[in-house]
Amino acid sequence: MSDNTNKIPVYLFKGKPLQSKFNNDYNRAEKIEIILQLQNDFDNGILSPHTLLSIIYNKLYGSFVAVRLLNEMQQKNIIKTNPFTNDNKPILPKKTVFDW
Repeated sequence: MSDNTNKIPVYLFKGKPLQSKFNNDYNRAEKIEIILQLQNDFDNGILSPHTLLSIIYNKLYGSFVAVRLLNEMQQKNIIKTNPFTNDNKPILPKKTVFDW
């Protein structure tokens, strides 16, 4: 009897798992395509917070976009707490006048 609840979600790009953010062989067009695919999947409601967290913790390409999308989920109250600190502080603080 197999238990599928403990499986780590894998995000696929062209049928293969994402590569590391540091050592990958993506060209510029594929990198842009990954970023757009992450954004489109988020806009369509396909991405879960667990999938985004697995991209971040495994240091896969697109992890910065995943952090930004988690921050947007927290601002829209899709997730209630910051998954990194387990409090209500935002993941990415809002920019002030002096940050521009």
